[in-house]
Amino acid sequence: MYTSPNITGLTEDESKIEQSKFKNETIKALLDAGYPLKANPSKVNIFMLILLWSVLQVIG
Repeated sequence: MYTSPNITGLTEDESKIEQSKFKNETIKALLDAGYPLKANPSKVNIFMLILLWSVLQVIG
């Protein structure tokens, strides 16, 4: 389990370093688990995407 860094009390440079470390660790964990960095547009189910978006619009 990954938790975001507590940047309270850190300088701006230190907080950027901590956030960068967290981002890199998260990306590495996702890649190790087999997830791609970006979606493959040819594999996107457009019909289901529009259907789910429409349902969310009606509910909201």
